[in-house]
Amino acid sequence: MDSAIITVLINAGVAGVVILLMMFGWLVPKWAYSRLEDENRDLREALRLERQRNAEIGGTAGITNQLIGALVNLADERKPDKGKNFSGKDLS
Repeated sequence: MDSAIITVLINAGVAGVVILLMMFGWLVPKWAYSRLEDENRDLREALRLERQRNAEIGGTAGITNQLIGALVNLADERKPDKGKNFSGKDLS
């Protein structure tokens, strides 16, 4: 047999063994997987809480914009006309 074919067959065999070891959890310890799953669960919970806070902030921003709009309208209604002379008593 040619040496190149032997090399390819040996490399394929080693790769197959490594894949089987990884599939059965013998190459990477199971505690590493469980630790990653726990960390992933914690990150999902943190992401859910962050999305909830962002939704609440969006609602608060809308209410703040409505309040500012109401204050601007109120200030426009109380603004004196430019052509008239008002005293301090008239403006209070």
